[in-house]
Amino acid sequence: MNGKRKNGESITERFCKRFDLPADIASGGLTLELRGRNNLLLCGCREILAYSTERIVLRLAKGQIAICGRSLVMTAYYDGQTGIDGEIYSIELTPAESDRC
Repeated sequence: MNGKRKNGESITERFCKRFDLPADIASGGLTLELRGRNNLLLCGCREILAYSTERIVLRLAKGQIAICGRSLVMTAYYDGQTGIDGEIYSIELTPAESDRC
């Protein structure tokens, strides 16, 4: 059994439809929660690519995310969940090479 029904939907797709959830949440995709301009919570990070007080770059399942600002500090990094504090100026998402236009 491959987890698909006759209509071709996976168990994850059915679960997300049933509970009205975005599909990328259940599949380990990126979720962001920005609280003001000084606190960011991310889920779905795979690796720290660059880290300084002015720029933090993280690898995602499909691409990467860069957070730019001043006095940035990672307050947590565990099991794909990341907390970042500091003055956040910008958040930039870059798709993986295969997902680019």
